[in-house]
Amino acid sequence: MDRTPSLLVDTSTLLWLRLDSFAPARHTPPWEAAALECLVLFDRVLLDGPTIHANRERLQWTTDVGPGFQILDLDPQAVSDLYLRGAELFQQMPDVRLRDVLPGGHTPPALAAEYPGTHFYPSTYWDDVVRGLDRREETRGVLRAFTSAFGSQPRVFGHGPLLLIRLFYYLALQESAGSALLLDRSKAYHDDSPEYGHASRILGVFTEQVRAAYLQRKEKWLGAAQPAVPTPVLAHYVKATAERRGWSLGRVIAWLREQPEVHAFRAGMAALTDATERGDARTIDEIMAELDEAAQQWSVRLGTPVHRRTIPVTVALPFVESQVRVPLPNLPRTPGRKLLVFINMLLSSD
Repeated sequence: MDRTPSLLVDTSTLLWLRLDSFAPARHTPPWEAAALECLVLFDRVLLDGPTIHANRERLQWTTDVGPGFQILDLDPQAVSDLYLRGAELFQQMPDVRLRDVLPGGHTPPALAAEYPGTHFYPSTYWDDVVRGLDRREETRGVLRAFTSAFGSQPRVFGHGPLLLIRLFYYLALQESAGSALLLDRSKAYHDDSPEYGHASRILGVFTEQVRAAYLQRKEKWLGAAQPAVPTPVLAHYVKATAERRGWSLGRVIAWLREQPEVHAFRAGMAALTDATERGDARTIDEIMAELDEAAQQWSVRLGTPVHRRTIPVTVALPFVESQVRVPLPNLPRTPGRKLLVFINMLLSSD
């Protein structure tokens, strides 16, 4: 993760997330929690302009996002060049039997929506792919490039070729943007989602230790049972805020990205990453010690100030003169505190 990390998100992921929804589902699968975390924490989020504009009715939240979101407006020639670059990247792969790796079955609607100007039905076959892509100038070249690998009439469903072509399109766009890449889980060529540095692990520790202790106390005194599968804390906060404020998930994400607690968290993560890359064991240990102390204290009482400092103040009252100690404001100056101010915000809303 560099100082100003950026993340390219494919349009299928955004369509699957249904961020225009005002009634988010209670259950949050791991891929959804990881995607919500990335959309909040990455400084810059890049979106594929042609497919965003083509699906604007299902992505209304993208019409009012902050400067951290960048919709990459690509003309047809640029799209065609990316497809062809994707074909070049595909040809560099080791020889494999495509029939063994390509998914079969019906074409998901979210994948079909990434081909503006065409209409691929769920039961799409290769000949349907040929007709659809050959009609459009920006996809005609990539069709010819991939035909040599597929053969003129391979006996495969259209789902696999359509997925492969879009996968390598995004790999080419990622190469051009120099960013991390978040793919729809059906496109992913590995199981790991991109992460914002060590943020997932840090948030996970606080979720397991602090939130678990809080829920145990809550169950003991109020009788509220713990959830069997607790939702990761950031995803829980996004959905709870949407429900509490009557906002869409997309609006919550756009609002949360601009909060000072999130900016502080990013600054803390940047300092931690920088220390890790430099091998600065002392700085790393200072940050980890502060987080560890907070986790232990918050397990007893949520939000307990860490290393609360005070200053002496002389108070003059009639017939009384004494000196008292007044707490200093707990400003997030150290990297550890910059991380904690956001974590406290998330946990305090549980």
